[in-house]
Amino acid sequence: HRDLKPQNIMIGKSGQPKVMDFGLAKTIVEKTPDASLQETQAVLTKPGAAIGTLPYMSPEQLRGEGLDARSDIFSFGSVLYEMDSHRPPFTASSAAETSSAILTVEPPPLARFTNDAPAELQRIVGRCLEKDAARRYQTMRDVALDLDNLRRAQLSGQTGGARVTTSPEAAGPSKPRVSRGVLVGAAL
Repeated sequence: HRDLKPQNIMIGKSGQPKVMDFGLAKTIVEKTPDASLQETQAVLTKPGAAIGTLPYMSPEQLRGEGLDARSDIFSFGSVLYEMDSHRPPFTASSAAETSSAILTVEPPPLARFTNDAPAELQRIVGRCLEKDAARRYQTMRDVALDLDNLRRAQLSGQTGGARVTTSPEAAGPSKPRVSRGVLVGAAL
């Protein structure tokens, strides 16, 4: 997609999230199963071109490197972070500082902004936001499985739904949030 951000995710009448605005997406030509990763990356983007919406761009996107699905996973992690904390994970007073933060700074823990973020959600978001694409989730299917496992654990009361807690003062005022079920739906 190459420009995944909250403004490009709409919730339909049925409650299902829909990704919109594929203006920056590249058509992927179907390859044989033995196509190399390098060939696939060449189809997805042109190296040297940094396009997208800055606060949601992956480190490799900012550097103008070849992109693959892991870049969208980083952007999705930024959206998940913002859905739970009500702020993008990387914010600064200028575009240059925001770019630098994406490339070098870890975002504040979700617990700083909400007093009921499950520890497992923090782990999932953190893995989506890994600076090194090789350490990030490799497919959205893996992200969706972990989010679905978190949802199931929370529904059954298992420890996977353990919460990261802070004092109410540290978390700040309570704000209405989008249902975490929508997070799972967005990944699927």
